[in-house]
Amino acid sequence: MNFFNQTIKADGEKFDDAKIKTGFQIGVDYEIGIAPDFYFAPGMLYSSKGTQDERAEAGAIKYRVNYLELPFNVVFKPDLGSRSKLILSAGPYVAYAMNGKVKDGWKNTLDIPGFENVIPDVDYIEVFTSKRDMKFGSHNEDDLRRVDRGLNFGLGVMNPRGFFVKGTAQIGFRDIGPKRDDHDFTVRNKGISLSLGYRF
Repeated sequence: MNFFNQTIKADGEKFDDAKIKTGFQIGVDYEIGIAPDFYFAPGMLYSSKGTQDERAEAGAIKYRVNYLELPFNVVFKPDLGSRSKLILSAGPYVAYAMNGKVKDGWKNTLDIPGFENVIPDVDYIEVFTSKRDMKFGSHNEDDLRRVDRGLNFGLGVMNPRGFFVKGTAQIGFRDIGPKRDDHDFTVRNKGISLSLGYRF
């Protein structure tokens, strides 16, 4: 399960209205022993990321991007006792955006008398009116660049049967925002993922 967002800046100003979107990931890796308890673990993942950007007062944009991701982690797996192992990992990744969707919409203020008694504390309805394929590239009319790069940091535990649970934090270093004619615009991925797996 992925919980991802984006750090968005325009003209040096950071937008704090971007919200986390959930996604999924599935993949494999292969551990190569390099020293006692240390492994090199290249992998391949299909990973869904995105954000919900509410920069406009009356509108919102939702992004969902599906990446083919290649992590290259160094893993440390010391014993915890009872044949269980701690999992500590870190390393770079490179990701290629295979496809994505953009939803554009607006918010309508609720002015229906008595509606607040039906759904308390709600003062607007969010209505999305269009859905389109994401445009990838580096030009003004594009949504995002395809290639992302960054770092992974993981923490988990594996039982004696080879089943494990692991949390991974990811920080994107590459600006994946396209060039804008009217703004100095930067976008970087960030998020965490929770995974269950089995080590053969």
